[in-house]
Amino acid sequence: FRGPTSGLDFIAAYVVEDSLSIDNLFVFLTLFKYFKVPPHLQSYCLNLGIWGAVILRAFFIFVGLSAVKSFEPLLLVFAVFLLFAAYKGLSGSDEDDQGYEKPPEFVMGLLNSLPTTDKYYGDKLFVESAETGAWLATPLAMCIIAVELSDILFAVDSIPAVFGVTDDPLIVYTSNIAAILGLRSLYQVLAVSVQDLVYLEKAVSIILGFVGVKLILEVGGVEVGSGLSLGVIASVLGGGIALSLSAQRDRQEGRGGAQA
Repeated sequence: FRGPTSGLDFIAAYVVEDSLSIDNLFVFLTLFKYFKVPPHLQSYCLNLGIWGAVILRAFFIFVGLSAVKSFEPLLLVFAVFLLFAAYKGLSGSDEDDQGYEKPPEFVMGLLNSLPTTDKYYGDKLFVESAETGAWLATPLAMCIIAVELSDILFAVDSIPAVFGVTDDPLIVYTSNIAAILGLRSLYQVLAVSVQDLVYLEKAVSIILGFVGVKLILEVGGVEVGSGLSLGVIASVLGGGIALSLSAQRDRQEGRGGAQA
């Protein structure tokens, strides 16, 4: 038993990671649409992507922790990156917050170099060409690869953010894994309501900014309590959800009044 402070750190880290996972889900939705993944294969693709992310996050987390332990000023680099990400998120247009029309260019650049087929063959990832005998990646394999590559990109935000909450290796890893494993159930909800949470991205950006400032203060010797961190993170995230639901209700009432 590690005491209440570690418990608060875990909850704060989990909330941060879970809120940042929303971006992963935006990309999942985009990739499923882009590659025209049949509904019955989406869960299979999602599960493979999540377990791949568990392995990749473990590698990045422990490499990051080793680097921070060896060179603590690296936290300032993380802080600047988080503040920049927060600025980009807050200054982006409303259209940018509605999702992604296509996968990231980095991902598509790598996928375009693979030999592929344009047909699905059940849950097969690779099939042998009847003409050349070469092995071709199916659209399902392409989608899974894209999911893993996208998760690497999002780890650049996610891992520095959790370092801003705690540097305890156990808490950092378990909070990340808990958030990642929760993506499957979260996906079932957000696949339907993602377009309604219009203020959620702004709330996540504010959280990134707060964690960036917290990192700078702690490098400077100013300790920010776990309870305060959790309170700020939970309040901002809850406020973003509440504002989104309020805006959705106002739109529905406006449409109802117009029809009347």
